[in-house]
Amino acid sequence: MTVSRSAYLWLLDEKKKLAEEGYKEIMASYEQLKARLLSILTFSITLSSACYTGAATGGTYSPLCLLMALGFTGTAFLCGLGLYPTPVRTKNVKTDALDIVLNVEPAVESKEDTYKRLTYFIETTSLENARSLSKDRRYLKRAWQVLIGTPFVSFLLVCMGRLVIWIVYWEGWA
Repeated sequence: MTVSRSAYLWLLDEKKKLAEEGYKEIMASYEQLKARLLSILTFSITLSSACYTGAATGGTYSPLCLLMALGFTGTAFLCGLGLYPTPVRTKNVKTDALDIVLNVEPAVESKEDTYKRLTYFIETTSLENARSLSKDRRYLKRAWQVLIGTPFVSFLLVCMGRLVIWIVYWEGWA
């Protein structure tokens, strides 16, 4: 089955449009991810400040507050790693770079070859940006895990520590 030239050009144009839409979706996801990391960062900084203040009071809950403050500080650190600028490629290039893309061997001989190369360039750019996004998503996932797990782990550690102290004190090992 042969496809007419106009249908083939239409198909190449549609592939290019799909590649551009994929690029836009990845960049929108990238911005949403950075916004989520920033909101968790501000929340964890607020919580860690409150917990450090509670630990500094020297009250009954100081050990618990200190452990929670350390966990929330870890969350803030993970968010900072995720917010650290990662290289993001753009599909908008200068004319010199476009000439480089089009002058790769074999030489461009037709409009179809130009569409194919531009589509390939946009898809490659999207793939590289998706890899960067994937790395930052791991930081977001770990930050959520640490943020949610910090109160539970801190409480368990304090309870186990107090249990050990109670056993040592009441058993006369001290």
